[in-house]
Order: sequence, then C-alpha cells, then structure tokens
Amino acid sequence: MIKTERYMNNAEVAYNNLIETLDSCIEQAYEKAQGDKAKFRFHFLELFGKFNGGLNLYIPKFDNLTKEAGKIPQFGRLAFRTRSTVRELHGDSNRLTPEDVTSLSVELKEHDIEYPIDYREDNDASYPLKKYALSVVQDVIALGREVAVAEIAQNAENYSAENVVTLTEAQRFTSAKSDPLKFINDGLETVSATIGRLPNVCVIASDVWKILKENASLLERIKYTRTGILTPEIFAELIGVETVKIGAASQEKDGNLEKIWSNSIVLAYVANGKDKGKKGNIFEPYGYTVRRKDGLFVDTYQEKGGKVEIIRCTDINAPFLVGKSAGYLIQGCIK
Repeated sequence: MIKTERYMNNAEVAYNNLIETLDSCIEQAYEKAQGDKAKFRFHFLELFGKFNGGLNLYIPKFDNLTKEAGKIPQFGRLAFRTRSTVRELHGDSNRLTPEDVTSLSVELKEHDIEYPIDYREDNDASYPLKKYALSVVQDVIALGREVAVAEIAQNAENYSAENVVTLTEAQRFTSAKSDPLKFINDGLETVSATIGRLPNVCVIASDVWKILKENASLLERIKYTRTGILTPEIFAELIGVETVKIGAASQEKDGNLEKIWSNSIVLAYVANGKDKGKKGNIFEPYGYTVRRKDGLFVDTYQEKGGKVEIIRCTDINAPFLVGKSAGYLIQGCIK
C-alpha cells in the first residue's frame, strides 16, 4: 500500500507540468479553431508539437500541398547579378532575361501511431491517462520526424564538396589549441559566398556542445562581459547567427538511448517567420518539411464494443533538402 501511494504521488508530480501544458494548448486551440473540429485538432498539435531537438524545429513547413505528391520551387541567383539599370532619354527600359525556376518533385508519407486505453485502465489510473496517451503518440511522431531530419543534415553526401569539412585530430575541439570559431566562420562565409545570405541557424550536437562550453578560447572572449558561462544565446551572438540550437534528442536502440545528433555542427539558412510575407528577393532555403494540407491531426475511435478507446496521431509529411549550398556541415568535431 505504501509503494502504491508513493507511485501515485510521484505520478501526480511527474505529470503536473504536462497537464498544465495540455490545458493551455487546448484552450488556445479552441480559440483559434472557432468551433471547427478539424482545425482544433490541427492547432492543438501545432501548439503542443514543440519537440526538444535540433534542426527539425527550424526547417520550415511547406504545407500548401493538397495531395500527397507535388512540386516545390527551386530558385536561382538572378537577383545577385549586377547589370546596368540606367535608362537613356527615350530609351527602352532595362529588361531582365527571366531564368527558369526549377522544381523538386516530392512524395509524402503517412506516419501514424496509436495508443489503446481500456476503460478499466482509465478508471483506475492515478493520472490523466488520455492526456498522457496523447502526449506519447505525438512525441513518437515528432521523434521520427527529428530522426529523418538529422539523418539528412548529418550526411556529408547531401552537401556540395566545399560545404563539408572533416576536422583532423589536431583540429578537433577536444584539442587545447583548437579554434572552433575559425571553422564556424569559414562555414558562414562559404554559404554566404554561394547564396548571398549568411546562415541564420546553427545546430550543435549535444556532445559537441559539452566540449565547447569548456573551451578556453571561447570562455576568454566572454569572461569580462558575461557570467563566464557559455549559453546558446551568447554563442549565437559570438558567431552572428540568429539561432543556436543544441541537438539533444535521443532514440532507443537495443534497449539503450542514443543521441540523434552527434559529433557535428550544422549551419544553414532557413526561411523563418520574419521572412513570411516580406517583399523582396526569394531565397532558396536549406530545406523544407513538406506536409500535406491538414495532414497533421489527432483522432480517436473505439474497439471491443466501446470498451477500448484508441488515441491516434497522424502526420503526412516528408523532409526534403532543397538547397545544398544553403547548408554547411562540420563533422568529426570531437572524435
């Protein structure tokens, strides 16, 4: 009985924050949906769908496809070509020769997972079992998406040769003489020289970040103006990138947890909310998470004569690398 009470108390504490988050998301989703059940499902999962990971959060969603196959545009560098714009009196206007805008064919996949709840389990649970089931299926879907993105981002074959560097033993960040900022700056300049824009996202594998936080040269730079503790926000200021994200997500393999992001740093220019609706040049970003319109939702159904309720999450999507030159991979950072 004592063990049971302890378990119940621990469970209540463990899920307290989860419940608060879920309730907040439900309230906001209802407000956005305005009575539309399908929209509520979509908005709820979007609000609750922030998964602790890396580049997955920053590869923008391209969700205009109404079918599970389609095309997304790939743009050239016409806007960067200098030419005369002076018009002589009574002369013709200076006309550009439009270049072809190519497209990338995409085919999406349906990902779904469900969690069964017997009505007796729900009745006896010391915590909100349905809410817990919802969080589990959502996290499983998000984790799969994270793994797919990490595999693309950390594969050197997905980059142009000049956009990948593999550190030697002497160059690795574990060496006392290593200069991490040099390699990162080289990556920033390489991308900028190719696409005309600096990367705005840097994803650092958690094992690499652990070493960087103790790097003497980096700590020397911040010791007089900061607390002496290197944070992602401070590091973003040091390298001049909008967002630094630590890739800390894990997946279970053979009973052990393994990091999805490891021994690498990824620099990328990705479209973000600030670019949405902005007038001006269209830049080809590093990649997209392409999702079918309304392809992310949660639903429920019953089995066993209504005694088992199924909580199901579905996401019809696929990540695609669009601009090889908009990314830069530093591998072999610590080993």
